[in-house]
Amino acid sequence: MGRGWLGAAFFLLGLNLALHAAAEPPAMSVSNTPAGVLIVPAVPAGTPASAMCVAVGRGQWVVVGSCFRDGRVEQWAVSLLLSGQPLPPGPGPGPGPGPGPTPELTGLAREVRDWATTLVPAESRTPTAAKLAAEFRAAAKQIADGVVRTAEDSVTRLKAANQQAVGDRRAAWLPFFERLQRYLTAEASAKRLVTLDQHRVVWEDVARGLEAVQ
Repeated sequence: MGRGWLGAAFFLLGLNLALHAAAEPPAMSVSNTPAGVLIVPAVPAGTPASAMCVAVGRGQWVVVGSCFRDGRVEQWAVSLLLSGQPLPPGPGPGPGPGPGPTPELTGLAREVRDWATTLVPAESRTPTAAKLAAEFRAAAKQIADGVVRTAEDSVTRLKAANQQAVGDRRAAWLPFFERLQRYLTAEASAKRLVTLDQHRVVWEDVARGLEAVQ
């Protein structure tokens, strides 16, 4: 910690150097240098002493010093406020920030979440919603990877996968699929659900909505 004396100036870089102390806290001159923050106490140099810097906040420090003079140990402490200066290295980083808030659902994804929440009984929603979400994700990936080449093929594959996912909960999920089918029919009639890529986007939106079902 302390290390003898090394003149009247020291760098605020976590090093504890010696400086002349007095019964009254000395004035401090603070300046920025390429090596760091230079603090120069307004006391003569040359007397063995010890000092340490304690960070108490961002840019807030306490310099605590002591020295042996006139047959006794004198101590002092000076508070420093260094605007914009970072804290010194600590014992190690603490836990990182927690996960951020879940992005708000919009459009079809929000509609799907709400349909499943209101039309499917609670006892049948989970984990079936997660299984269905995985099937819609898989269908979108099949399109992206070129596994399927037509919208009809994608719909046929997805229908079979969904039937397996719901299993004996088909009756509970039927109102949801009827509502989704009305939406798909309307989009197709409006020419917004024609191409294979348009189907991929819809499958991804449905998956996001189902993933948000509680």
